[in-house]
Amino acid sequence: MSYSVTGVFGDAERGFSTNRFEELIEQVERLSDQEHTNASVTHESEWSLAVFRNGKVVLENLEEGEPLHMESLSRERVLELMVAVAEGRIDEVRALPGWKAGYVWSS
Repeated sequence: MSYSVTGVFGDAERGFSTNRFEELIEQVERLSDQEHTNASVTHESEWSLAVFRNGKVVLENLEEGEPLHMESLSRERVLELMVAVAEGRIDEVRALPGWKAGYVWSS
C-alpha cells in the first residue's frame, strides 16, 4: 500500500517514513498560519487525514467528500491516526467514537 504526505506549505512527498510523522505535527504547530493551516497523510485509497493545530483533525475521502472531524486530541492520538491512515486501516479509524460531521477549521 502506498501513501503520501503534504506539509504545511504544500510540499508533497511519497516514501515519507511513518517514523517522521511527528515532524509533520511539529511543522503544523510551529509554522501554520491563516493561509497554511495543516499537514496531511493521504492513503492510495484517497482517504486523507488533515492535521491542524491543537489536536484538530479532518478525515475525508478526497473523491467522495463527507468529511469528519475531531478536536482536542493528544499529540499521541493524532500520531496514531496518521499511522493508521497511512497503513490503510481506514475502517478502524472511521469506527472510532468522537467523529463529528463536517470540517473543523484551524485556530
